[in-house]
Amino acid sequence: QFLPPSGSESDIAYNEMGKYFPDFLFIDVEVILIQAKWKINSTNGILSNPNTPIIVNKTNYTIWNKINPNYNLLLTIQSYYDSANAVNANFSHNVTNPITNKTVTITGAEIQGFIDNAAAGKYVDPAQDCMLLFVESNINGASTATLDGFIDDIKDALSNINKGYPEYNLVLTGGITIFQQDMQVIASDITSKDMVMMPLIFCIMIYMIGSWKLVALPGASLGFTIVI
Repeated sequence: QFLPPSGSESDIAYNEMGKYFPDFLFIDVEVILIQAKWKINSTNGILSNPNTPIIVNKTNYTIWNKINPNYNLLLTIQSYYDSANAVNANFSHNVTNPITNKTVTITGAEIQGFIDNAAAGKYVDPAQDCMLLFVESNINGASTATLDGFIDDIKDALSNINKGYPEYNLVLTGGITIFQQDMQVIASDITSKDMVMMPLIFCIMIYMIGSWKLVALPGASLGFTIVI
């Protein structure tokens, strides 16, 4: 299990998920965190804001129709709103208790409320300041370039959507995303911190070997390796 680089967007999302959804930190899917940036109270949670379902719908549409056709990796996108309106609001049914012989009427709205409460436990934190979307993909046989392109396009799409709703924070995290960011950090270290030490290393090698010509060949090989 890879951990996201400290201070990265994935690290922020990873920590937020760890507060309320620790069981979802190790699932094999990418997770989109939709976080409310306004001050939350008992009446203005993330589910109360009419922009939340709009953001979810835009994200779902963009990934399915604008990004996935270029890669054909996407399997499902799961969200809180998948079960919305699962029951007809006009539905009603009378149920009689065989012991008390009392009859009560169960409405569609009540049943939908039970469904929504059950869904909220998976997708929305108790404080109602963040929501999760699960993006499941079939990555078997996909090249690194394909995976990188798929993840980069999703991050770019989230960034573009986020510009229209600055009161939210949209972040992508998950196994592929974290691995990609870790590799970027490693590459950055190689080309910055490690390169600073190269002159000193070569000076020590020349001193120990006694010939700069013998050091030149492995030095050139190392340079080509870094470039490649």
